[in-house]
Amino acid sequence: MGLSPTEVKNVRYGALLQDIGKVEVPTEILTKTTKLEQNEWESLNILFNNRA
Repeated sequence: MGLSPTEVKNVRYGALLQDIGKVEVPTEILTKTTKLEQNEWESLNILFNNRA
């Protein structure tokens, strides 16, 4: 990909942060292959808006 060592490090950190953000998301939503239903979007909004 032609990334510098600093860019590679930043991509790794970004990937880790993305994975951490998925910890509370239900597996059914993470693995769904079709569009999310309205109630699924709402459950994600509730989940992320109620974080401490």
